[in-house]
Amino acid sequence: MVIVGLPDVAVQESRERVQAAIKNAGLYFPRKRITVNLAPASVRKEGPAYDLPIAVGVLIASGHLAPESVDGVTPRATMYQ
Repeated sequence: MVIVGLPDVAVQESRERVQAAIKNAGLYFPRKRITVNLAPASVRKEGPAYDLPIAVGVLIASGHLAPESVDGVTPRATMYQ
C-alpha cells in the first residue's frame, strides 16, 4: 500500500496498522497494489486519524463492505482545517 498526498510519518505508519486491523478482524487483506490518495495534497496530514477512513476504503475496494453502507457519512470538518 502506498499513501500519497503529503502525509506525515504517523500517517505513513497507517499501512501497518490498517493491515493488522483487517487481518485481526478475520478479513482478507488484498494482495494487490493499493494507492491511497489523501487529497488535497497541499494540506499536510498528521496523526492516526486517517486509519479508519483508509481501512474503510480498503474494505470497500476488496468487497468486504458495501459502498452503500457509508452513504451519507461525512468526514469531520476539523480534519481539513
